[in-house]
Amino acid sequence: YYWFPFLDKDTVCGQAAQFISSDFASGSVTNRDNFALLLLSMHIFSERLCQYSPNPAQSALYRTARQIFAVLQSSPDIQLLQSGIILTMYACGHGLSREAYETLTLCIGLIRRLGFSEYYSTGSNNSAVKDYRSQHELDLHWSAIILLDR
Repeated sequence: YYWFPFLDKDTVCGQAAQFISSDFASGSVTNRDNFALLLLSMHIFSERLCQYSPNPAQSALYRTARQIFAVLQSSPDIQLLQSGIILTMYACGHGLSREAYETLTLCIGLIRRLGFSEYYSTGSNNSAVKDYRSQHELDLHWSAIILLDR
């Protein structure tokens, strides 16, 4: 979505290909959980609501995704932040203001932890390029959070 350009299509497609093709012995389980939650959040956001449900916006799938998001907060990751922003967009779009506020608050804490731990490492010239890209990515996520806060 052009108002929230924090997801890169090529990156997500590449990660999905790795997610599908890699075996369970390699890679971090946490990264798998975070990426699976990102895919679930994208599905929830793009899926049509069931009109026969008493409260269609508060589906079991949405509530479960929010709970998983809260549980995974102990391992900060950019994919987890992206999931939180998408879940907040869903809540804002469906009139769930309390849920949107709670999820956005968790996203703010998460992006602050990411800013301190992952994105400000110093080192060789190669890390300077990484820091620039990472800082740009972090700025895009901050922009999405600020837009959702308004």
